This record gives sequence, C-alpha cells and structure tokens, in this order.
Amino acid sequence: LLWDLASFGGLGVDPAELLRMARGSAHRDRARRRDEVTTVADVMRRTLNGGCSYCFCCGRCRCMQCEQKRADWRWSITLLPSYLLVKLIGMANVVLQLIILRQFFGLDLTAWSHWEETAFPSVGICKLQYQALTHLQSIVAFCTISTNVLTEKVALLLSIYLPIVLAICTLSLLLWIYRLTKHRTLRSLDSNFLGTNGLFLLHMILINAGELFTSELIGDLYRGFVQRQGPKVHDRNVPSDTCPETSAISLAVTETSRSAMV
Repeated sequence: LLWDLASFGGLGVDPAELLRMARGSAHRDRARRRDEVTTVADVMRRTLNGGCSYCFCCGRCRCMQCEQKRADWRWSITLLPSYLLVKLIGMANVVLQLIILRQFFGLDLTAWSHWEETAFPSVGICKLQYQALTHLQSIVAFCTISTNVLTEKVALLLSIYLPIVLAICTLSLLLWIYRLTKHRTLRSLDSNFLGTNGLFLLHMILINAGELFTSELIGDLYRGFVQRQGPKVHDRNVPSDTCPETSAISLAVTETSRSAMV
C-alpha cells in the first residue's frame, strides 16, 4: 500500500494495476493479450518519456537525451527507492516486533530459554471451596491459567515466525539489488530509455506475468524506441549482420529471464 501510494503520487501511475493486468493476460487469447501489451507499453513509454516537448538545452523539440534525464529523475525518486524503502520499513517493523516480544514476554530469543514468569504468569495460586459435610472447606493450590498458556503458545509461534519473515525480506531485498546491478538487458535500451527503474518494472512484470507477456512487451517497447531514435540505434548498438529488432528482443528476454531465475 505504501509503495502504491508513493508510486502513484510521484508518477501518476499505479504499478500494481499494471502487474494485475499483466498477470491476468496469461488466461486470455492472443488478440486480447496483444491489446494489454500495447496498453502497458504505452503507459511505460509515457512515464519514461516524462512528457518533455521542448528541450531548452539544445533548442530542439523532444530531445531524447534530455527527456531521459528528466524521466529517470522522476523514476529515481519514486518507483525503485520507494519499493526498497517499503521493504526496509517491513524489516524494521519485524525487528521492532521481536524487541517488543522479548520485552513484554521475557523471551530470550537468542538462547531460546523457557518462559518462566512475566506479566502473564502461567501458574497462579487459586483458592477453592468445596462442601465438606455441614460446612464449606477452603483450600489453596497452584493452578494453571489457561488463557496465559494460550498466550504463551502464540508468543512462541511469533518468535519462530517473525525471524523467518525477516530472513525472507532480507533475501528478497538482496536479490532485487543483485538483479538490478548484475545484469543489463540492452545497453542503449537500458541507458537511453528504460533506466534502472524501467528494468525493475520489467522484472516485476516477468515474475507476475511470465516470459511470453514480457517478451511481447519488450518487443513493443523496443519498436517504439527504434522509431524515436531513428537509425542511430542500429549503428551504435546492434551488429550489422543481424536483424536489429530480433537481436535486441532475444537478448533482452534472455538476460531478463536469466536474472529473474537467480
């Protein structure tokens, strides 16, 4: 929820809605899936381009380099950092809950010691009365407080569950950092159009929608990229003995799929 609010407030785009649309396309026919690919690609293009119509740096209309600087700045302060920040907040929340659990219940999570006596004791002193012939007889005995015993079991379950959640969140954070720093999808498509945050969104779509939808989306994005860049992109990044679009798309899908499976 925090990530959705930060992304929508900074970009005017709801990444979760794009992921739901991409995930639902797996059960639709080719024509419907193609329409959704086009919709997602258009949204990503508008967000990446940043809406720049005139470049004051070079005096040209719709300068690609300046548009990317502006778009990458907008993405850099919203999408990826907000996602990683939400993960860090979740990890801090788990650590805080473990600290509260230890202070409140007296659980030594490092030594896995037994819960002896805290604000919720498991054993108490009870006074009982029973009928003995003509008068009531009172006795005092130790008795188990069932409610506190149940609370103890819940606390023990949380003391096991929360460290597992913390380990998963930490592994997920490190894995996302590795994915976005280790692999490169396509040099020109990455540096001049997608950026790190665009690759991050492609990774998310690949995980949620699979390789088929992602490959079609990358193909649509690349075709739009070639149309905007013109022949420069062919001469600078793609070998002359291969088809530019086929080479770019196959390389993009291969690298994105490989990094997502790590």
